[in-house]
Amino acid sequence: KQLTYLTGPMAQLVRSREQAAEQLGVTGPALSQWKRQPWWPAGGHVPGQGWDVAGIRAARDAMGRKGSETSSQAAALKLATDTETLKHERLKTRLQEIKVAEAEGRLIPREAVELYIATFNTRFGDWCDQVPDIIAREAPAKFRKKIRERLQRELDGRRKALREELEAKARELDHRGRRANGSGSDGSEQ
Repeated sequence: KQLTYLTGPMAQLVRSREQAAEQLGVTGPALSQWKRQPWWPAGGHVPGQGWDVAGIRAARDAMGRKGSETSSQAAALKLATDTETLKHERLKTRLQEIKVAEAEGRLIPREAVELYIATFNTRFGDWCDQVPDIIAREAPAKFRKKIRERLQRELDGRRKALREELEAKARELDHRGRRANGSGSDGSEQ
């Protein structure tokens, strides 16, 4: 059943589909889809004369139409696409920032930092190994052996405590990483 609204000589017609669609807040293809709907008003489009925007709006509002399903889906798809494009552009920008920082010498490659730390720790460990002998040489001869042994035990105890602390921290970081990735403590998916 077609509904009749204000059409005819009193209606103000818009010449093009695009103008009518713009005034109605939809796309041209959505307006063409509406023409095939049962609620479309008689005289809503008169070929050669134009589009009765007021009549179409009244029919649309009476039927609670706001746009087409297709245009809603297209808008949602466009939003999702734009969001992904924005993420991708942000990543590209961040990568460029990192490359510029590296070229300007503001970044130190991870391998260089790890090599420095490993070298420092090795040399410091070697020096610590020599400390009991260095200190013992300064002591009177009869106390040298006891001092050397006492310092060696102290260093060994501190190394053991440090190793245990580092191992516990590594386990904690590993556990946190697995939780963040959705894996169980045995590496299986949860």
